[in-house]
Amino acid sequence: MATNKYGVVQKRWLTAFVLSLILGIFGADRFYLGKPGTAVFKLLTFGGLGIWALIDFIMITTKSIAGVEWVDDKASDKKKALIIFIVVFVIGFIMFIATNGSRTATITNPNLSQNTSTNNAPTTNKPKEDLSKIAKEYTLTAGYYTAGIDLPAGKADIVAVSGTGNLSSSNVYDGGVNEMFGVDDGSGLYTSSFNNLKFTKNEKLSLNGDLVIKLTFKQIDSGFSGRIYDEDKAKEFTNGNFTAGEDFAEGVYKIAAVSGSGNLSSSNIYDGGVNEMFGVDDGSGLYNSQFLNAKFGKGVTLKISGGVTVKLIPVR
Repeated sequence: MATNKYGVVQKRWLTAFVLSLILGIFGADRFYLGKPGTAVFKLLTFGGLGIWALIDFIMITTKSIAGVEWVDDKASDKKKALIIFIVVFVIGFIMFIATNGSRTATITNPNLSQNTSTNNAPTTNKPKEDLSKIAKEYTLTAGYYTAGIDLPAGKADIVAVSGTGNLSSSNVYDGGVNEMFGVDDGSGLYTSSFNNLKFTKNEKLSLNGDLVIKLTFKQIDSGFSGRIYDEDKAKEFTNGNFTAGEDFAEGVYKIAAVSGSGNLSSSNIYDGGVNEMFGVDDGSGLYNSQFLNAKFGKGVTLKISGGVTVKLIPVR
């Protein structure tokens, strides 16, 4: 690195100017000026988000960088610097206009392909859904129910029919529900009714335990598609650990008790899974014999213990 007799770094001003103008945001100017420490920091911060790069460019342009002696201070260098600056500015301006012009064309013609297709093919209006034919009352047991798939969307009242458990919805903070729910057993722990549940499309309602509820819609906003369970692909399992994607296909399942009683749980309890005392009804009310629409993604483990045999029936 060239220095004068006093140890001051000697650098070409025009070279530093060009580096600062074009690559200053990456610290190239400071690397050239023999300041590697601050150059690395400038590179990592993208020129201090542009502010540092601008300050350095001004200081180099005005030859105010400390500790540097400029070895070429010719009038021709200033003319060259001005020409380079104008060329870079013009190129940048043209690229900016071209980019934004393309975006404008996309925004102002969003229906271009649609208009072409509608000119060549007739359109049909989708018939409006007849909500008057949709049932208003539903009796639900343990499982997950999605508005638009398992139930209508709308507003509903809930009453406990039998048993106790937890009742919650995915929109608990937006018109939903989250209650220890069930028929009054004298303990005062359970809520037996809930009015005006807001059940919008794609929201989920979950029940567990031996709780049975009746859902009565006072307002229906849209219908639902329903689910079909494929008995032909059902599998039975007893005690053990079983992994989705290895021991059974990943997917959504209805789970039914075949014999015995015990415990049934999955590693995704709080994400569409299950955690129940499960088995064939023995009259004690302790065991749940069915659970609907449990979701088992790849790698989720289903644990069965206590001698219960269960059948997993996939959604088709």
